[in-house]
Amino acid sequence: MSGSAQRAAKLPGTVVTAQVTMKSATHFKRALLIGPMIKSTRGLHLLLARAGVRLGARGTCVIAVDRGLDWALRAGIPVDLAVGDWDSLRNRTALKRTPHLTLPRDKDRSDLYYALGAAENFQVNQVICIGFSGGLPDHQLAVLFDLASVGGMGQKFSGHSPSLQLVGPEADWFIVSRSTRTWTGRYKKYQRLSVFALGGDADGVKSEGLLYPLRSEILPPSSRGLSNRVTGTRCSVRVRTGTVLIVVPREA
Repeated sequence: MSGSAQRAAKLPGTVVTAQVTMKSATHFKRALLIGPMIKSTRGLHLLLARAGVRLGARGTCVIAVDRGLDWALRAGIPVDLAVGDWDSLRNRTALKRTPHLTLPRDKDRSDLYYALGAAENFQVNQVICIGFSGGLPDHQLAVLFDLASVGGMGQKFSGHSPSLQLVGPEADWFIVSRSTRTWTGRYKKYQRLSVFALGGDADGVKSEGLLYPLRSEILPPSSRGLSNRVTGTRCSVRVRTGTVLIVVPREA
């Protein structure tokens, strides 16, 4: 097992087994996580376009999570690492030619949680997750909570915290915490978005370019922050302590 794979395997909360031969991950700047909730290869390519991900771009590490490996290979996307317990993977023979980390079936956290840990241990600056929305309601909540927990404790993983984005057919989700500090987005005027605190109060929450501004205030976990609007083409949200979730729904 390479040094990079060893770092990815040393994740909190479980013991993983893997036989991995990976190239050095020091050149990775961004991690693309492909999950199992993909409907078609066309849908996958559409989500990639929405996320601004160009296939084959240098500096992007592709991590397939369980059945996400099936979808990545069908779409012709080279996979650098697969993570999962393989309960939804259909093409098991793909593991023979793909570097992978095998998780136990019975564990305390989701496959996504450990894939996020692997991405952070590769010391990337950005993590984009595709194929993790639109499933069971409890699984959808778990995805958001795992993104928030990993985003909020990035210092414990690798000494830094990358930006975290979940891209789905219905919305984009962004995690902003004291580790990442500031989120900036560019949208059409009057685009709707919401800002929610996760895991407790978020303090020093300040926005720019929103119709209903947040002025360095305490944002509790509530409907406060629901259905704001972009006033121009650029907006930003800054957090001093705590973690917030920004939801940008797709609009026709």
